[in-house]
Amino acid sequence: MARPKKQKVQKRRQKKKHKKSLRRKEIRRSSKPYQLDPFLEDGFGSSSAMLPKLSETIIAYAEPMLNEAQDINQEEKALEMAVTFWNLSFDSEQNALQLLKDHLENLFPDDVELRQEFLDIFHMMYHRKHEHFSRDRRFVLSKSIDETPDGLYLQVSSTII
Repeated sequence: MARPKKQKVQKRRQKKKHKKSLRRKEIRRSSKPYQLDPFLEDGFGSSSAMLPKLSETIIAYAEPMLNEAQDINQEEKALEMAVTFWNLSFDSEQNALQLLKDHLENLFPDDVELRQEFLDIFHMMYHRKHEHFSRDRRFVLSKSIDETPDGLYLQVSSTII
């Protein structure tokens, strides 16, 4: 008497696995290739599952600064600045600018030219974020930049805001 019940349970499990497998296949079939502006649809839904890793997006965002880097140390600084500017871009430009100015005055109290250069780069990157990555609402919570034989490796953790 227990056997028929066991067989029914196994059949239900098999059907459930089969349905799940079909859903996965459908998702893979209908997946769209990543585009530079990833949130093309309203809401997050299935489109958020198709986003590239945020580290890859940050590297694309940092491209103008990375192109100017002369060595691996400058590349690392460019990535660190890119992450900072990425997060600051979620605030209004005026608020972010004031926060940045206060911080820069503490870091470089005697170097006005360096502060101004830093602010100019911030303006460029702020507008870059809003022009090319405006719908990406992932906020970087932490980052790790490691040197590998192939170059720098950026790893981030994030949350959607």
